Amino acid sequence: MTPHEKVIYIIQQLEISDSKVARAIQKSVSTATHKRLRLRDNKFTEEDYQRLRDFYIEKLRKIEML
Repeated sequence: MTPHEKVIYIIQQLEISDSKVARAIQKSVSTATHKRLRLRDNKFTEEDYQRLRDFYIEKLRKIEML
């Protein structure tokens, strides 16, 4: 899977909005939307994937500790 496909998979599985993706990858909402829709050939990078993955893994770990 490409980094873009991995990010799309995470978004679909966790039902994440563009605004939450933007916060996790530290980009604007419009940038996240453009990347999700692949507008102007924008796509998620390996760095975006790492940031999104780490952001949500940390949240899930906190839930697990409850």
